[in-house]
Amino acid sequence: MVKALTMFILAAVLALPTAAICQQVEDDVTEVVVTATRLETPDEKVASSVTVITAQEIEASGVNSVSEILNTVPGLDIFRLGGVGQQSSVLLRGADPAHLLVLVDGFAVNDPGSPKGTFNWAHMMAENIERIEVLRGPQSTLYGSDAMAGVINIITKRGKGELNAILKLEAGSFETRSGRLIIDGGDKLNYSLALSATESEGISVAEEADGNTEKDGYRNLSMSGRIDVPVGTGGELTVTARMLDSESDLDEINGNTFLFEDDPNSTIEENQLFAGTRLLLDLLGGRLEQSFGISMVDYERTYRNPPDASNPNDDLEIDDGVTLALNLQSTFDLGRGGLLTAGLDLEEDRARSQADFSGFPITVDQHEVSRTGAYLQEQISIGESVSLIAGGRLDDHDGFDDQFTYRIGTSIRMDGGWKIRGTWATGFKAPTIYQLYNSSSGNPNLNAETSKGWDVGVDKDIDSLRGTLGLTWFGNSFEDLIDFSGFTYFNVQEAKTAGMEAFAELRPAEALNVRIGYTVLDTEDVTTGEDLIRRPEEKVTVNTDYRFGERGQLNLTAIFVGDRTDRDFSTWPAATVTLDSYTLLNLAGSLAISDKLKLTGRVENLLDEQYQEVFGYGTAGISAYLGIKADM
Repeated sequence: MVKALTMFILAAVLALPTAAICQQVEDDVTEVVVTATRLETPDEKVASSVTVITAQEIEASGVNSVSEILNTVPGLDIFRLGGVGQQSSVLLRGADPAHLLVLVDGFAVNDPGSPKGTFNWAHMMAENIERIEVLRGPQSTLYGSDAMAGVINIITKRGKGELNAILKLEAGSFETRSGRLIIDGGDKLNYSLALSATESEGISVAEEADGNTEKDGYRNLSMSGRIDVPVGTGGELTVTARMLDSESDLDEINGNTFLFEDDPNSTIEENQLFAGTRLLLDLLGGRLEQSFGISMVDYERTYRNPPDASNPNDDLEIDDGVTLALNLQSTFDLGRGGLLTAGLDLEEDRARSQADFSGFPITVDQHEVSRTGAYLQEQISIGESVSLIAGGRLDDHDGFDDQFTYRIGTSIRMDGGWKIRGTWATGFKAPTIYQLYNSSSGNPNLNAETSKGWDVGVDKDIDSLRGTLGLTWFGNSFEDLIDFSGFTYFNVQEAKTAGMEAFAELRPAEALNVRIGYTVLDTEDVTTGEDLIRRPEEKVTVNTDYRFGERGQLNLTAIFVGDRTDRDFSTWPAATVTLDSYTLLNLAGSLAISDKLKLTGRVENLLDEQYQEVFGYGTAGISAYLGIKADM
């Protein structure tokens, strides 16, 4: 902590004379980004590469899950282990899913009880969401562990105005049924609540083309809510919460043939609870913004596989994980365009795993680890065109040495709607409790994984098309990556990723919006010299939304995913295989038949493409869904 205190004092001393030479910028930009700086910042001053998905874009897409929405973001790849409700992971710029931090209203929600501390996107429904911010590049300076590759922040809706209720019902392929109820409103106390239920017979988790015909079903019951209350002059108290109860059927490795195939009774139940509250105060006549935040996430997963023809054992595993977090943040207005932000994060992870496989009980007694992180960040505006940002952070962890990370960036705006931006940053990922202390494979001597990353980009406003074009080059290197040898976890792997992201967000006509993304990615496992698995070299996304007056809307999304490698674990050692490229075409639409009633419909995989996201796992063919939306 001495290093952190020294860093605070040094940056504060440097901030005062630096701010004196800057000029205050009057900005009329209404679009702001929160995640990049942990403050509301006009997007034109943000140095990082950020994609913002609005509530209108989510509504137009017609999809129910957040992972399907994210699949159109440049630099981001999704893979799912089977159909709806199965484990879903996000790869950002080719990094491991464990290197992505997921936030809900600024609170971390990664699972501390999972082996790698990842977030499972399978159950995150696209209801009650105001916007999604995808922030690329190492972000540990502001967010600590898990943010090695980037951050995704799910920002929920604020209620306002008179009481309003919306009911959505939908049914379609694979005997899928879903219902949504959203209630919001408020004046002095603003509230928003969403209830969601989904049930589906599903498809076979194991690839149907390999002779697997048993359907693997899914159910999901979830709730999300948010309350905002004004406090004093310019202050606010926010309370946000999410709950989930889900069950997914699974397929397993046949104990006799060692092939991945149908399993009639294997299931996983998942229960999640998240709650967070933040008090924001406006002090010293607006010169000081002070926030206090506290949150909790609680995950429980129960895996069951009773005896059957291919599995004579009664297998059971229960995993629990809890994170308690406290955040204090102060932002000082230094005048003349200078902002100084200082923060302190306190976190405690608890995890417990109990398993009984093949009649051999394994119990991992509850373990706890605590982390303390102190960070400092300075933002400077020079004239009307240059924004600079620099920050540093020191983290103290129970299990290994202190970790120091930093980040610097700049954004330069020029005549003609041009913007040049760039960042350089470092990141780290702490070993999970499972990796450190699991009784059968844990290694208490693990070091933290670390990363270095850079990106340089240029954006151009196109007034004639009422839009923006952007191009970003990036590179990342990862060291001390944690791998599993079959007996224990150890630090050995090194990896590199590099590439280019291009995007276009255009509105060529009042009723037409077009979003295009193109990503080129090169990855390398430095240890083996091979490509990292499940990372496509190319990906193209096109999303077109057209409104027919006030009543109708049509949305067409095309996704092309290039070739990528994977592993066939039915052989020993696992063989490297190539997964073919594929193109998905999804169509969604709505038609208002009155002021309060709207018909909705969507067709997924319109071309009935046969493809695999993960070797051996099934994907759905063409499917159709119809629904209604009633404003009550």
